[in-house]
Amino acid sequence: MSDKKYPPVSFRWYRYLSEVQNELGDGKKNDIPRHISLDKVVKMVGRDDAYLYDLLLLTKESLSESLETLKKANADNNVDLMKKTGHKIKGTSLTMGLDVLAVYALDLQNFEGEESELQNLVNKVDAEILKIIEIIDLITSTETA
Repeated sequence: MSDKKYPPVSFRWYRYLSEVQNELGDGKKNDIPRHISLDKVVKMVGRDDAYLYDLLLLTKESLSESLETLKKANADNNVDLMKKTGHKIKGTSLTMGLDVLAVYALDLQNFEGEESELQNLVNKVDAEILKIIEIIDLITSTETA
């Protein structure tokens, strides 16, 4: 086992949820953004912060790579590559409890429609990935919380 110290990922996740809940007010628990459902991941792997930390960083790396591929495919108007990238993102999303992104990625993977609709969907995927990366950075920060 390494001597590396891992941040308290699961604690930070639940603190993040609490802060979002406080911002929304009473009676709006269902309005909490479902960007990351870490509960699903914790059920699979437990509350091992080292494992969760590594898993979240791998997720961030995978999503960052997919985002770059999606941006390039979009710039090249390569719809087939956008659909394939949607398939990859969907797999990552379903595994990691990225509920909103999973829906967008499935829509992208199966897209059949107008170019303007495709651009709107790509923008949603892009924004959701960036939000997820922001949350991952927040809860995996090695700075003292």
